[in-house]
Amino acid sequence: MRIVRGKQIKPRRVLLYGQEGVGKSTWAAGAPAPYFIDCEGGVADLNVDSSGRLTDLNEVREVWSDLMNEPHEYKSVVIDTIDWMEHMVHKEVCSKSGVDSIELAAGGYGKGYVEAGVILRRFLGRLDELMAKRGMNIVILGHCLPARVNNPESEEYDQWAPKLHKTSSAILREWCDEVLFASFRTFVRTAEVSSKPKQKRYLGIGDDERYIRTTRSAAVQAKNRLSLPPELPMRWSEYAKYWPSNGSAVVVGSNENLKTGDGSNE
Repeated sequence: MRIVRGKQIKPRRVLLYGQEGVGKSTWAAGAPAPYFIDCEGGVADLNVDSSGRLTDLNEVREVWSDLMNEPHEYKSVVIDTIDWMEHMVHKEVCSKSGVDSIELAAGGYGKGYVEAGVILRRFLGRLDELMAKRGMNIVILGHCLPARVNNPESEEYDQWAPKLHKTSSAILREWCDEVLFASFRTFVRTAEVSSKPKQKRYLGIGDDERYIRTTRSAAVQAKNRLSLPPELPMRWSEYAKYWPSNGSAVVVGSNENLKTGDGSNE
């Protein structure tokens, strides 16, 4: 009988998504010894090591191969951003089908998105290999959009979600240990419309305070496996101090505790 007791000290798989300009890349720069896979050209102003702007999925695969096989001292890999990488995935699916739109790929009827999900699973499998064999944290950044929630117990409502097709979003959220939402602190107050005293209008009030939500609510898709408080200040150190290792080191006790491979067995 094989028994693994207690919390395991291992690299983390974290998705941080949120509004543009909220500081996602700056937050990820605080990860241990990060290397950025730059899919959108947004890290040029940061003092970090990166791949430079990538425009093709094969270039991303080449970077993965280098991180996997070449000597280096990086402890974290940052995908910046996953929604821009999804464009590369869709481009590859369309190229294989000889069409210009993912809606028409693989015969249409949503089959192109299924193919894109298969490619994403394989890529996540490669990231698992980086975790298992090189001990690297996986940090994935993304933008957000409002998604409609069909609630069988109440009316439909909108919720912030990663800016991905719903198939890819579900795959990624399930794979990650933490799904975190970054935003600015905003308050809403009502005011009367001067020309129509009985009518109200709503004013958004806020400043530059940025914070992270760690648990699911009606407003956001989020989760965590570290018993994080519902909100965190937007600093990497605030997240890392809840790791079993207290964020001080990346240690993999056994490769057998981590899923590896290309994802084809899922």
